[in-house]
Amino acid sequence: MSVRHFTWRRSVTATFATAVLALSFAGCASTTTPGDDGDSSGEASRPITIGWSAAAPFVLPALLAADGAEPFADRGLEFDGSLIAAPDALPLLATGKLDVFAGPVSAGIFNAIGSGSDLAIVAPGGTSSLPSDWYISKAALGDKDPEDISNWKGQKIYTSTGAGSYVMISLAHLLEPAGLTPTDLEFAQISPDDVAPALTSGAIFAGIPASIKARQQLLADGDVIAGPSAVWPEGISPGFIFFGKSLLEDDPELAQEVLDAFVDLYKNHLQGDYQSGPMQEEIAKVLDYDPATVPDLVKEVYPADLSFPKGWTQNAEKVWRSLPDVLSYEDSVADKIVATDLIKQSLKNVE
Repeated sequence: MSVRHFTWRRSVTATFATAVLALSFAGCASTTTPGDDGDSSGEASRPITIGWSAAAPFVLPALLAADGAEPFADRGLEFDGSLIAAPDALPLLATGKLDVFAGPVSAGIFNAIGSGSDLAIVAPGGTSSLPSDWYISKAALGDKDPEDISNWKGQKIYTSTGAGSYVMISLAHLLEPAGLTPTDLEFAQISPDDVAPALTSGAIFAGIPASIKARQQLLADGDVIAGPSAVWPEGISPGFIFFGKSLLEDDPELAQEVLDAFVDLYKNHLQGDYQSGPMQEEIAKVLDYDPATVPDLVKEVYPADLSFPKGWTQNAEKVWRSLPDVLSYEDSVADKIVATDLIKQSLKNVE
């Protein structure tokens, strides 16, 4: 077993991100096959770069991978982990500078795949059993009726990636009965850490803080109202696990090995009351929670079969297609978003 390797970095530097954004999609990175005979005990040839959009429960598998959890350490997989804003992750994945990312899907992912980039979703994130609601700022709402969706017209809303955010899909569903569409709103792109203060001050009308603790604090302070559900269709996760070209194109055997480890984690470590089981201390460590609070704060459910709601990619594409200047490709890529064959093979590989 290799020594666990984990480097916390607060963010990708502006210089690095700018340089990567300037790269063409022809950039590449190569690795050595993790095991000549395909044995899952083979040593990885290099640390695997992994990023996450927020240190929140819905990206728990990525945090556990970076911390060297058993399914990864037993396969000799080492990770170099960092916090990366979702918009910055796309060019990093597409150019081979980032192997794995856990965070929200966006129209940018669809556009990248539509332009020929080799990246894909390989697993859903956790679906929380806690309500996932829009949080409405009392300061911005004033004396208006919080249940009247028509009051959202012209308001500034936070989503992680603006009009191309997947939250737009649930938002379109929410606005439809009031005769509104997402084009009737204004979108603010701010740091996830700034969402709670912006809701408190009224700088944004509505948003979804990534941290459950932040949501609870906002409600306790009386700064927000828990509004309508932000989950649609039922069973969709707010985050996903993505592989980039450095795995899918440059080293497909390592891609299979890494996904096998994630499947092992999902199937054998994140089922049932895992929050109060052997994983409790490690979960508390990677989320920076008091271990005693983990069963109350971590309510994510992880599908052992890595399944997704039926038709969700087609529906997302349809909504984004209805918005101006969101999708840049012509033919549908809905059947290319998820690496179905890779997932099926890992489900066969892992008991």
